[in-house]
Amino acid sequence: MSSTIRHAALTGLAYAADYIDRFGWHPCEPDNHLDLWSHLNVAAGKAALEYDKRTDDVNGLMGYLLAQQLETHRLHDWEAEPGRTGEEVRAALTAAAGLTVSTPQAT
Repeated sequence: MSSTIRHAALTGLAYAADYIDRFGWHPCEPDNHLDLWSHLNVAAGKAALEYDKRTDDVNGLMGYLLAQQLETHRLHDWEAEPGRTGEEVRAALTAAAGLTVSTPQAT
């Protein structure tokens, strides 16, 4: 794996965490655009542009890194668990990005 795509994925995870702070989070529901996947997709596109990488590649690696952090490949089920909070989702993204304190501001 190239270090550039890894940097793009880590940046994308940080952006997704920032989007949760800025726009909120709600579990997967029809017509909901504030779920984890929506944030990941937008963040992957932004990071891919910055690093001149394919969005699908960045998004795929972001999902893989998040799954490794959570120790599950069933991210939809994890997100939909009753009682799940936006702070837990943000914390998982932050941890997967390797951040401990703050995330960059995504514009």
